[in-house]
Amino acid sequence: MSGFHDADATADLVGELVAVLRQLHRVLGAAAPVVAHPSVCVFLDERALEHAWQAELLVERLPRRAGFDPEVVCVLGALAPGFDLLSSLGTAGDEVGLLAGYVSLLLPFLEHLVTQLERGASPAADRALLRCLRLVRSDLDASRPAGDELLDLLVAEDGPAAHAGRVVADLGSSLGI
Repeated sequence: MSGFHDADATADLVGELVAVLRQLHRVLGAAAPVVAHPSVCVFLDERALEHAWQAELLVERLPRRAGFDPEVVCVLGALAPGFDLLSSLGTAGDEVGLLAGYVSLLLPFLEHLVTQLERGASPAADRALLRCLRLVRSDLDASRPAGDELLDLLVAEDGPAAHAGRVVADLGSSLGI
């Protein structure tokens, strides 16, 4: 046994990652103009654009064969209710809740998906996918400290910190992660 994912398993994982990235583009992009803090607005807008680019890059790595529709594997599935909650936080301008959910749950979840794909990818057969994943990981690695710094700034007081904790717990339960 090689330990590599077969083509269908790789397509399913890439599809899930693409779906999450697309949804983050929508949610973060819609929230950016609504939040009050200018640095949070810029952070969310930049992440939204990065996630859109990452999704487009990765969708090109899905199989190109007769009878295969790439959009069939690009679905949120059980994650959809969590994204509904995240979206409602964003449209309400809840920058603390949105940032807490994104930084504390969704960035680690994205890192987990990338790791799963990296571990199951064949260095010979999946070279292009691995290159794309390195670019995505680089963006994620840069997002985490910037997001943590902004979140620390916003939750310096007890009220926002408690709110952030509640949002992370609710969103984690909703996403099942």
